Amino acid sequence: MRAPFQIGLFAFLSLAACGGTGKASGPMGASGTSSGALTGSSSGASTGEGSAGSGSGASTGGSGGSAAGTAGSSGGAAPSSDASASGQGYTQPPSDASEESAGEDAPLGSDGGAVTASCAGTTHPLCIDFEDGKVDPPWTLSANDTAIETGNAAHGRYALHLSNLASHPTLYLQTEEMPRIKDVLWGRFYLYMNPAAPLGHGDIVRANDMNTNWYEVGFAQPGTLNPANPTTGCYLSDWHTGVNGTPEKGQPSQFVIPAAKYACVEFYFDGATPAVGQVWSDGVEVQFAAPPATPVVQKAVQFVSFAIGITLYHGDSLVNYNNDTPPVLTDEWLDDIALDTTRIGCL
Repeated sequence: MRAPFQIGLFAFLSLAACGGTGKASGPMGASGTSSGALTGSSSGASTGEGSAGSGSGASTGGSGGSAAGTAGSSGGAAPSSDASASGQGYTQPPSDASEESAGEDAPLGSDGGAVTASCAGTTHPLCIDFEDGKVDPPWTLSANDTAIETGNAAHGRYALHLSNLASHPTLYLQTEEMPRIKDVLWGRFYLYMNPAAPLGHGDIVRANDMNTNWYEVGFAQPGTLNPANPTTGCYLSDWHTGVNGTPEKGQPSQFVIPAAKYACVEFYFDGATPAVGQVWSDGVEVQFAAPPATPVVQKAVQFVSFAIGITLYHGDSLVNYNNDTPPVLTDEWLDDIALDTTRIGCL
């Protein structure tokens, strides 16, 4: 049984956690509604074992599936993803950001560098660095527990701050306009999770196509959990079928998301080949568990909406998969978000 509930314009339905138990669905399925709300759901399990999650509110049913394969190590020589080879052998280009000095008296970002607008002078179809202190169209932002703030930017002065996460909100910066982007999507953003990423599954990025399928970059417990050496949440890549999101093609990893520090996260969603999503953290490709044989990833044809933020499907605990046992995730910051049809690179 599923017990969906609403938060604002979004609904949690049931999904299944990668490397773990059943999970609740996200708020970002098919797009195109006149209100701007992006809705979607998902159920079933693609990876991991275990019983349905029992977390509060956002956690609903979903039976455990079979293991998705052996997880590669972070930065090890694990087999490469089956995504298009166009993402391989990449040499990072110089920064897109303006290289002009801001002067000795310029305010400093958290990285110690002078204030810089990372979107200035670029031609990315979508780019937002928050340096004007607000969110402009075509982007829209969840109204509650979100703010453009100073004090913890990856670069420059401002970053998007998501707070009050213990209440299990669904908080997103989103757009239903994808100019010049069709069936291939590259992205880059800076991510800061305080004090660390949870073990329970959640998502950070969702990209929806015209057939209501969607790609996800998220977090979950490691593909192989070692009780003697516990760790916090690791990167997760997932692909979902249709509005209900099932079946899905989830892939856990052993690559721990950096704790209480900014990471440059890049992703590649190849909806043309098509292939499962790829992720890089600070320039190192995340090695995911082998994807399950089914479902077969469908061609995207056209990406129609994008959202970045957070949904907590199984609680915010750093030590327990299914609830809110302290310590817990309290805050997330996002900065320097860009989308394009070719790899963007870190600043």
